[in-house]
Amino acid sequence: MKWMVIAMMSLGTLASAETVSGHYVMNGMREAASDLILKADGRFEFVFIYGAADFWGGGKWKLSGNTVELHSDAPPTKGFSIKKSAKASFPGLKITVMGANGHGVANIDIAVDTTSGLQIARTDNEGVAWVEVTKGWKDVSLAVRTYGFECDPIALDPNKNDFVFDIDGKGIMEMRFEGDRLEIGPNSLQMKKFDPERPVVYKKR
Repeated sequence: MKWMVIAMMSLGTLASAETVSGHYVMNGMREAASDLILKADGRFEFVFIYGAADFWGGGKWKLSGNTVELHSDAPPTKGFSIKKSAKASFPGLKITVMGANGHGVANIDIAVDTTSGLQIARTDNEGVAWVEVTKGWKDVSLAVRTYGFECDPIALDPNKNDFVFDIDGKGIMEMRFEGDRLEIGPNSLQMKKFDPERPVVYKKR
């Protein structure tokens, strides 16, 4: 009988989706703001703003013991893809990065692997980067430092020297969750994604 009472008391303290769902706001991280919304239908929305970077996230959540488990929907983005390429008459290698609005994207770091070594450049206000090399390019990596994103090397046709890339801005801005667990507290959640040793607390509104 004693064990039955203890078991019933334990069950009573377990969180339910109804009690856990709601709007949470991050506390205690300087120069940052973040919201986490756990919807009753098992979906979540996430926003994290730090400095010049605005991250978002979304997907499904579920209870796992005394934790909330988050899973992003889509697979990770590749970030960049070749839209078109051509053999142009100008010397050197031209890399252009275009946004979804059809405009060039500035401040994209370019690293081209060539037979003579690594060549570095950055896109200007028109989204164009010129690489001072006349031949021997093999692949290129593109990076958005503000979001800490760098794509895997993308092969370049050595017979072409004018490449236009599309950028998946939304995908790069996504903060992904792959089964991340948030510990449930009194009207709060603790997230260890940023620092496992110093959890960030999200208070329920």
